Amino acid sequence: MPPRFPRHVAKGPIITLCVLIRSFQKTDLRIVAGSLRTLAVVLAVVGAMPAGEPPAHQAVAAAFEQQVKPLLDTYCLECHGQKKIKGDTDLRSLGSGKDALRDQPLVRHALAKLLAHEMPPAAERQPSEEERHQAWQWLATLRRLSPPDPGVAQVRRLSKAEYANTLHDLFGVETAI
Repeated sequence: MPPRFPRHVAKGPIITLCVLIRSFQKTDLRIVAGSLRTLAVVLAVVGAMPAGEPPAHQAVAAAFEQQVKPLLDTYCLECHGQKKIKGDTDLRSLGSGKDALRDQPLVRHALAKLLAHEMPPAAERQPSEEERHQAWQWLATLRRLSPPDPGVAQVRRLSKAEYANTLHDLFGVETAI
């Protein structure tokens, strides 16, 4: 029967290896060899993973640079970045897709104004509906990257049976509740 692993096994590869070796000292060597091979494969896979952002974030950043940045450069930067900064909105910081992912509130604010036809002003050149649709699609993709809001966590009391089971599981105490 393979040994149970303590909770601290996942803290790091070196600690994991030491714990495995210590825990397998009294077990069959075939189990040790198999587990160490599995550990080596897992460590190799984890080591081969690219550091940095996940692929989904990289794809959204690239889409920003191809679809949204030209739109902002054409219709927004004249009043919100190059020479003037109107409405306390400075879009110069959105130089790349990574910058856009880092400053999501600014991007969401700018695109919300663009999609609501509030910006650019009526006297200025307007983006086409296709360009607005591309911005909307990118914004929808950005929303999918964000984890869903779990809402307010409800704290509840244990029932008598749940309380008795908890005492039994934690302390081995049989209660007459």
